[in-house]
Amino acid sequence: MNNKALYILLGVLVLAVIVWVALSRNGAKAPEPKGQTGQTQQKPAKEQPKAVPVTSVPKDKLPEQFPSGITLEAGAEVTLNYNATNSAGNFQASREFISKKSASENFALYQKILKNDGWTITSTQENVAAGDLIFATKGANTLNIRIYTDANKQVRVSINNETKK
Repeated sequence: MNNKALYILLGVLVLAVIVWVALSRNGAKAPEPKGQTGQTQQKPAKEQPKAVPVTSVPKDKLPEQFPSGITLEAGAEVTLNYNATNSAGNFQASREFISKKSASENFALYQKILKNDGWTITSTQENVAAGDLIFATKGANTLNIRIYTDANKQVRVSINNETKK
């Protein structure tokens, strides 16, 4: 190979390296795929989570499949009362109320109620960011109780029972 051809080849290689470095620094992207009309194809949207059907229940009634042995204190103000089917197809019965008792009194009380009603307490967590938590199972049911103080300094007890399909 003569010197002229060697210089041309080296020049082309140097130019290729310079172009490659410039493109990689600028974050150049491959061109978008084009549809038949020459327009850029849209990327598929992320699948939205399915809406969970919720059925409100009158506050003086127990939601369907809510454990009857899990009692509320006399005169408690029920703030949430509903049934739902979650995304896994399991049935949920939920109640929440404002308690006149302290969070620690409710934490001890509901552990006692659950044990007396034949539930197996699988976990408890006291004084965590979400409040006090009790998790229990009985047959096809999984129960979680959250006891917390709201922004108005009211103690709330949220009880959720999930029945596996």
